[in-house]
Amino acid sequence: MSFALARAHHDVLAGASIGASVTRRGRDGIAGLRERYPFAESPSSATYAVQSSGSDATWWTFAGFAANSALAQGLTDIVDPSASVSELRLRLRRGVTASELRDALQERADALPGVIPGVEHEMLAALKFSEAVPVELARETVARRLADPAAVGATVMAPVRTA
Repeated sequence: MSFALARAHHDVLAGASIGASVTRRGRDGIAGLRERYPFAESPSSATYAVQSSGSDATWWTFAGFAANSALAQGLTDIVDPSASVSELRLRLRRGVTASELRDALQERADALPGVIPGVEHEMLAALKFSEAVPVELARETVARRLADPAAVGATVMAPVRTA
């Protein structure tokens, strides 16, 4: 999912009009999602540190897979490495607070847009002639194609709200 599509998800959750006719079932589904994720609100640039049970927290970036993959690579001390990268969110390490997240983003604001996203081995198979390319070259090629520094920069600069 791209940055633009992920942000559109946020905007619909925050109450924006979809801009198309929606069935009753679709309207009910959207209403249910808005109830389930009430923290999503305008402006569309915001991200959210949502505390769940215990000391677990999720950072809802709504940034897309490429940006979240790079953010996970650049924030290894903040983002839980055992959790998979999602298009819409990143799970934070146990005990990490919204304040610590904000501090890390501020300290690394210049460096994070240059972080190359992580590439899983399975992603290399999609590269044409992948079997003939050395693994590290293939990994770097896929990572550079996947990179979205503008999305990372926008996410880093977005306000982090708590919920």
